[in-house]
Amino acid sequence: GFIDDPILNTGSLQSKGIDAEANYRFEMGNVGSLALQFIGTYVDKFLTEPLPGAPKYDCAGLFGTVCGTPVPDWRHKLRANWTTPWNMDLALTWRYIAAVDDDRTSSDPSLAADVIQTDKRLGSRSYLDLTGSYTFSEVGVFSSVTGRLGINNILDKDPPLVGQDTCPAVFCNGNTFPQVYDTLGRYVFLGL
Repeated sequence: GFIDDPILNTGSLQSKGIDAEANYRFEMGNVGSLALQFIGTYVDKFLTEPLPGAPKYDCAGLFGTVCGTPVPDWRHKLRANWTTPWNMDLALTWRYIAAVDDDRTSSDPSLAADVIQTDKRLGSRSYLDLTGSYTFSEVGVFSSVTGRLGINNILDKDPPLVGQDTCPAVFCNGNTFPQVYDTLGRYVFLGL
């Protein structure tokens, strides 16, 4: 017997879409400034060819046993950051992830199959995060020290769950996809 283990790239992955970012900052007189930032990603196609010459399939907007980790066709972050003249900053961020469908619901015949009704779709998720920081001037030997306090996922939004049949072990953990969704719920942090 023997093992044939060639070193070559046997498949391909192609992604098409648009990444957009916009930033705007304006002064608010004696109360500081407000900065707005928008970062968004639209995925038009996410083509996978497992082996050269094999049929390609599109996983944009899908997840599951073949496509693996969810590939939402839209996601964004919108952040408002208020910088005060009193050494304090406050930031509010809205993170959005669009809904995705089980790859077995696709019209592509290489993906389509029967799927459990409750696993057909992972709904969209919105997360709100709040962060505040204060800079203390001349603290001991330091010229300044900044303290930060924040709460991620303020509303304690749970991640979408799927059944075990739709939860491939390589991509899924705890019946969800932790690389895409907040699995810890509300998260409070403090730093100095």
